[in-house]
Amino acid sequence: MDVDFNLSIRVQANQRAGRAGRARPGKCYRLYPSMVYRDDFLDVTIPEIQRSSLAGSVLYLKSLDLPDIDILKFDFLDPPSYESLEDALRQLHLIDAINEDGSITSFGQTMVELPLQPSLYRTPLEANKCGCLSQALTVAAILSAETTLLPGRRHLTGVHKLISLCSHRPCSKSSEKKRKQTPSNLPDGFGWGIAFNYFRYMRSGIELTTMWIGVRITICSTSRQELSTGLCFINSCPILNPAFVLLQVHSSSVLRIDEEEVLPNYVVYHELIATSRPYMCNVCAVEMPWVMPVTRKLEKLNVKKTQWWIP
Repeated sequence: MDVDFNLSIRVQANQRAGRAGRARPGKCYRLYPSMVYRDDFLDVTIPEIQRSSLAGSVLYLKSLDLPDIDILKFDFLDPPSYESLEDALRQLHLIDAINEDGSITSFGQTMVELPLQPSLYRTPLEANKCGCLSQALTVAAILSAETTLLPGRRHLTGVHKLISLCSHRPCSKSSEKKRKQTPSNLPDGFGWGIAFNYFRYMRSGIELTTMWIGVRITICSTSRQELSTGLCFINSCPILNPAFVLLQVHSSSVLRIDEEEVLPNYVVYHELIATSRPYMCNVCAVEMPWVMPVTRKLEKLNVKKTQWWIP
């Protein structure tokens, strides 16, 4: 998931000003110059299809088995940018959802059935190979729920924040009963309860879907390596990427410099926040051999070959 902070729009600004005088005459104080409102604000909201990941939509189109469909020239109601469609095809190829010729794979057909974000499509399937599907489903469900479920820094340790989510207290039924008895201890009041209910809904939904498509739930009782390997297909990223853009780890992350003050060479992240500096959130350290197959595929990929498929 990539989060890009943008300016508001004039329609929203005028709507908020109208709320100030809805019940009685009032005033709306805008904390930005009138020049910004006049020159920088857009008139209307950009359609969601033009500002969000298209990997899920593209994979769905591929799964329909429509002949001669050209993804890059598809007649969308609000056409997204050419670059975003190319990026969606690139993501799907890297997670083995489509072949080099653009045809959907058996992996891709399975991924369509999973109620997950595109960035988490491959994680359950890869975690099942490593024998830690149960923990991977927990991580995927928490990441799909509201951020109120994510624990604070003091509850997590080491350089594996995604792995630490498995041992976080909201994942256990006993902790649910305990927190119901002591509502004053909830970190975000009623928001925590809503988020936890959504987590349980997502967790059960993903589990039922995996059972329906014939994937057996396995529980990992060994080290963190198996689950880290399964998570390697979220968003692999070196600390300094090939474009030489420095991606910093958010201050809320548990990723710390080790005793020799050396950061891991490769990490996976779930969320990229673009403010004045790009930040990675929900980070897990991985090993280079796990990432190299993905980078090799990226080097050989020709996006134009994947845009359509003629059976």
